[in-house]
Amino acid sequence: MDLEWKKIEENSFKTGYKRFLKRAFHLPSGERRDVDVKDVGKAVCIFALTNTGNILMTRQYRPGPEKILTELPGDFIGFDEIPLEAAREKLLEETGYDGELEFISTSLNDAYSNMIRYNYIARNCVKKTDLHFDNVKFVEVEEMSLKNFVQHLRSGEMTNLDTGYLALDFLGIFRYDDKKNWH
Repeated sequence: MDLEWKKIEENSFKTGYKRFLKRAFHLPSGERRDVDVKDVGKAVCIFALTNTGNILMTRQYRPGPEKILTELPGDFIGFDEIPLEAAREKLLEETGYDGELEFISTSLNDAYSNMIRYNYIARNCVKKTDLHFDNVKFVEVEEMSLKNFVQHLRSGEMTNLDTGYLALDFLGIFRYDDKKNWH
C-alpha cells in the first residue's frame, strides 16, 4: 500500500507571532487534504551536566499549559544558525553555564510541525556568568539530581522530554533490557 502523501501546494501565513504553512496534498486515495503546519524550523535543547553530576534545569512560565515548567535549557534558533553554536549560546544565555557540548541526535516535535530539535549533551558545566534578562523573559536555574530528574521526566511535565530520554540513553544511564523494562 502506498502511504506517501504528494504535496501539491504550499502557502505561508501568520497568526499573531506564529507562522504556519498551509499545505495541500493528494492522498493515496486520490482525495485532496489541506493541512496547517506550524512553521517553526530549528530548535536546540541541552542536557547539561555539572561537575558534580547534577542536571541544569530552567524554570519558566509557559503560556500553553499556563504554568511554570522545569525543563532542559534550549530554544528556537534562526533558520541560518548553526545548531552547535546556538546550543552553546542558549546554554550560556539561559543558565550562565558553559560546558563541553556533544551532539546526540535530532528529534521531531509533532506530526503537524516542521520543527527539528537538535539535542546535545553538555558535560563538565561550570558557571561563567550571572543571568541578565530583559523585561519579557524570566528564568530561574535549578540543579537537579539524576534521581530527581528521572522522576521529573516520568511526570511528563516538560516540553522537551525527548531530549531527556535521548540523553539518558546516550549516556547509558537509562536502557531498555530484554525483558522490556527501563533501567
